[in-house]
Amino acid sequence: MAVLVTVGVVVAGVASWRGRDQDPASGPGAVAAGEALVGGDLHAVMVAGDRRFVSGHAGAAYSDGAGAWTAVRGLEGKDAMAWASVAGRILVGGHEGLYVSTDTGATFAAAPVDLPVTDVHSLGGTGSTVYLASPQAGMFVSTDAGKTFIQRSVVGRSFMGTILVDAINPDHAIAPDMGGTVVETRDGGRNWQSLGGPRGAMSVAWDPDDHARMAAVGADGLMVSTDAGRSWQKIDAPAGTAAAAFDKQGRLLAATLTGDRAQLQSSTDSGSTWTAA
Repeated sequence: MAVLVTVGVVVAGVASWRGRDQDPASGPGAVAAGEALVGGDLHAVMVAGDRRFVSGHAGAAYSDGAGAWTAVRGLEGKDAMAWASVAGRILVGGHEGLYVSTDTGATFAAAPVDLPVTDVHSLGGTGSTVYLASPQAGMFVSTDAGKTFIQRSVVGRSFMGTILVDAINPDHAIAPDMGGTVVETRDGGRNWQSLGGPRGAMSVAWDPDDHARMAAVGADGLMVSTDAGRSWQKIDAPAGTAAAAFDKQGRLLAATLTGDRAQLQSSTDSGSTWTAA
C-alpha cells in the first residue's frame, strides 16, 4: 500500500481535579491522588523518563510518582491525542494543530510551525525525526525535530495516537490505524503494511529496551506481541482500558477511563495481574 507520510497547547484555564472541592486552597496545577481529569475520551498515555502523561478531550495531566497527578497547562480542551519526545522538547498533536513544551511537559504552547492542517490525530518521533498524521491530509514527516514538515503520503487519515519511531532506523515506524489494525512502515512513511493486532487500533507501544515486545489497544481490547507484531495474544485488561505504554523498567501500563477520570494500572507479568501505578 503506497503512502505519503507526514507526522506531529494553548495555555488556558486549569483542569479541575477530584478532591479540589474538599480543598478550597487548591489552585492551578493542584495535585490530586489517583485520578486525572481528561474528559469523556481518553486518548493517550506517554512516558518520558520518570514522568507519565495521560491526555484526552478535556485536558492532560502528568505524574512523577504513583497516585499523584498535576494538570498540564495549555492543553485544556485541545483533545490531545498523541505525543512525541524529540530534541529536548515534547510535542503534542490535537485539535488546532501541534503544541510544544520546553519544560518537560508542564506547560505547552502552540508550536511555531507552518502546517497545512489544523487537526493532528497521530504523532511520534525520535532524535530529530517526527511523524505527524492528520485526517485532513494524511502523513507528514519532519527531519528537524518538528520545525518544518514535508508531506509523504495521503495515508494516515485514520491514524490515531502515538506513532513509534525506531531510534536506530527512523525510516521504520509503527502506528495505530483506527481504520484497520497496527501498521508499519520501513521507508519513512511512504508505504505501510498491516502488522495485525486489534481492529480499530487506537494505541500501540513497545518496550523501550525490547522492541519485539509490544502492546496495542483497539476494538478487540488489549493485545500483546513478543515477536515484533508477527503474532498477537489478547490479554485481560483493567476495565475501561483505552491506551497502553511501557515504562523505562519495562512494566506494561494500561490507562483506564472511568467517567471523565483517567487512572494508570501496571503489570509486571504480561497482564496476568494489575496494580495501581
